[in-house]
Amino acid sequence: MSELLLILVSTSVANNLVLNYMLGIDPLLATSRKTGPAINTCLFMVFTMPVVSVISYTFNIYIFEQHVPDYLHLISTVIIIAVTVMVTGLIIQRLSPNIYIRIEKIIPLMMVNSTLLGLVLIEKKYVYSMISALFSGLGTALGFCLILMMFVSIRKKLDNPEIPIPFQGIAIIFITLGILSLGFMGFSGISSP
Repeated sequence: MSELLLILVSTSVANNLVLNYMLGIDPLLATSRKTGPAINTCLFMVFTMPVVSVISYTFNIYIFEQHVPDYLHLISTVIIIAVTVMVTGLIIQRLSPNIYIRIEKIIPLMMVNSTLLGLVLIEKKYVYSMISALFSGLGTALGFCLILMMFVSIRKKLDNPEIPIPFQGIAIIFITLGILSLGFMGFSGISSP
C-alpha cells in the first residue's frame, strides 16, 4: 500500500508531466483563463487518465509486445488514446449528462493531448502492474489538476499592464511555468520505486 501511495505522490508532485517534461501545455494554456473551463478540464482528466493508463498498460502487455511490430507501437498507442477518450466521453454522457455538457467542448482537445501520450510512453518503462498503472494515471491527473488550478490563480496576475512589453503575453506565461518547475524540483527526492 505504501508503494502505491508513493507512486500517487511522486507522479502528482515530484514527477509532474507538465513541469518536468513540459507535456500538456496546450490544455493548460487553453483552459487556464477562467476557473470554469479549468475545473471542467480537471474533471475530464481525473476521469480519463487512469482509464487510459490501465487500458494502454493492458494493450502493451498482452497485444503490443507479442503481436505488433515495434515501429507501429506509437501509432497504435495514439489510436488507443483517441478511442479511449471518445468512449470515456460517451460513458460520461450516459451516466451524468450534466457533467458531459460541461466537458463536451474539451473532448477534441483531450484526444490529441500530449499529457496522455507522455503518460503512456513513460509508463512503459516504470509501471509493472495494472494497479500501479491505475495509481500512476490518477497521480498524473491530480498533478495536472494541481498545476492547472495554480496557474488559473497565477494567470489573473499575469494580465497586469505593469509587466514590461517584451514579457507580456506568452513570454511571461513560459517564464512563470519555468519558475513553477524550479519550485517543484524541491520534491525531486520523492520518486517512484
